[in-house]
Amino acid sequence: MTPLAFHRQFWKGTRGDSEKAIARAESRLKVALPAVLREFYGGTDLRSSQQLHLRPLKELEVENGRVIFSEEQQGCFSWSLRIDQLRENDPAVWLYGNDGDCAEGCRLSDWLNAFTLINRPYEPPCSQDYGGDAEKLLEAGWTQHPMQWHTIQITMFTFGDAACDGVCYGARTSKGLKEALKSVGITATDDDLHLPE
Repeated sequence: MTPLAFHRQFWKGTRGDSEKAIARAESRLKVALPAVLREFYGGTDLRSSQQLHLRPLKELEVENGRVIFSEEQQGCFSWSLRIDQLRENDPAVWLYGNDGDCAEGCRLSDWLNAFTLINRPYEPPCSQDYGGDAEKLLEAGWTQHPMQWHTIQITMFTFGDAACDGVCYGARTSKGLKEALKSVGITATDDDLHLPE
């Protein structure tokens, strides 16, 4: 499954950047972006959230042989792709910032899937009022998604179109969020949830 298809399991479909906009960014940067990243930019408009940020096309930059495409919420470090690896179908992701320049320990598709899951509990529809218990989540049939990389070390859990980071819950739909909460014994009404405006 492509990262965009995975993303659409947990987020409502939105229009991303046009093919022309992606081509303009590539021309400005003088590089061809990997197909998986091009597809992701073209298929969703999610760029900023509470945790991880995918840079808008106009903010992509090339520095020291890297295309910097993302940053964490506090701006302490960024993630990049090495220009000499851009022709690979699924290039390695490199950390770029205060921790130096080192391999993150994942491929681009892994990172995009992490972007999808880590941000999901923090955007409506979501609920930040319920704690998660990993053991309880697993007993309820949630699926684990462990990420043990250089900077990202978390296990996310999914159930239907919902994701939980062990503290907060979010889902593609309010119905999916309620079903996910119900699976762990929580009955929630619309008033209990943060819903899209």
